Amino acid sequence: GSWVRAPPRDDEDAFIVNFGELLSQVTNDTWPATRHYALHASDAAATPAPAALPSSATAAQHDGSGPPTRGSARMALPFFFNATPTHRMAVLPTCCDADHPPKYPPLSYLEGQGVAQGE
Repeated sequence: GSWVRAPPRDDEDAFIVNFGELLSQVTNDTWPATRHYALHASDAAATPAPAALPSSATAAQHDGSGPPTRGSARMALPFFFNATPTHRMAVLPTCCDADHPPKYPPLSYLEGQGVAQGE
């Protein structure tokens, strides 16, 4: 993949959502996992961008008081779901069919992410 700019919209009710690997697997990649990287607008000029991100990339942010402007506040709300370690999770039935078989076997957190994260 490649990096894309995701500037805030003029609409105050807009969200940018990044999904992790668990949602990617249970949705059979209908909602793919994303790698998240962000620069605050005030730091964008002084912070080197990763090689895959154009050096001119900046992040205008929205503080809720009007249209987005450079240097306004940025809000991030990370949410982590701690699955029951031994519960097996499978591709959701609504995300697979005869033409789109499951890409992932049923795995528990310990068998999948737990191994990847050294748990």
